[in-house]
Amino acid sequence: MEKEPTSLRPAKIVLAQERLNIQTDLSEQELDTVVEFLSKKIDKYIGEHTNETKKRLLLMALEISAEYFDVRRKYQNLEQNSKVADKEISMLNELLNNEMEKSAENTTL
Repeated sequence: MEKEPTSLRPAKIVLAQERLNIQTDLSEQELDTVVEFLSKKIDKYIGEHTNETKKRLLLMALEISAEYFDVRRKYQNLEQNSKVADKEISMLNELLNNEMEKSAENTTL
């Protein structure tokens, strides 16, 4: 089942030696994962930009990463729901087949 939307909460993070105050609906674990993911990308790509440019890039990257992890979480939920639905369909199919066999036996008697 999909996670209910939650309200935003304030959070403080550090990216590329910049302290940022943000609003997020991610859990602490999810936010830590996003920050770790971004830190690796930042180390590789940002280089020596001015502080204002760097801060804008960080905020943009954070927003994109949060959206990515949200989509990934929704996909995982859908995948899990699909597995549950497949099992239920299989069970219903088996029940239907059993009932059809019983019905066929009763009509031949």
